[in-house]
Amino acid sequence: DGISLQYAQKLLKGRTTLPKLKCDSAFALQDEALEKVPNRVGLVFRRWAGLNVQGIHDLLDQIIAAGKIPVLIVCEPRVDISFYEEILKDSRFKVEIYNPKTVMEAVQFISQLEYLISMRLHPLIFGIKSSVPVVAINYDHKISEVMKNCGLSDNIFDLSFDAHQVFRAMMNSKVSSPGYVQENYKDAVEGFRSVEAILNQQSKSS
Repeated sequence: DGISLQYAQKLLKGRTTLPKLKCDSAFALQDEALEKVPNRVGLVFRRWAGLNVQGIHDLLDQIIAAGKIPVLIVCEPRVDISFYEEILKDSRFKVEIYNPKTVMEAVQFISQLEYLISMRLHPLIFGIKSSVPVVAINYDHKISEVMKNCGLSDNIFDLSFDAHQVFRAMMNSKVSSPGYVQENYKDAVEGFRSVEAILNQQSKSS
């Protein structure tokens, strides 16, 4: 994100208003408080070089053996559904694939989980906002940065993760502090207001 900011500022050099780096807008989404669904564990993976696919199989086995219900959550239907189907092809268990139609459907579904294990940033943010204990599979520094800022450094695992360690971290995981969420919510809203002000200024000048 820092590199994107530098590029945009260089491109727009000389303008009166330059872009700023603000918190991810997902923190500004408002969601209603929904009851947790006991024993439901959300998992979000993406096709990525070096990802321990066998580890996903082992993780699903452990979650089911613990009496919990794993659900694979789709973020990009075009690529995620086929990847999940490949993963489940040889599975001895039937595992649900949940494909939300809107962002708010995803937010609400994740808010009701007992636990979340995710490779993607936005599901992690949705979980953190909703006080769902989260574990991250890290493929990019943005994932680890958000987790570290939440005080969840012990819940970050690399792509070659050990399923036993991830499962143990999930069962022992804590939720992020409310202060972190509130701070980022304010920052995200401020970012939206800045964009709105720029758009209004541009519409007046045109």
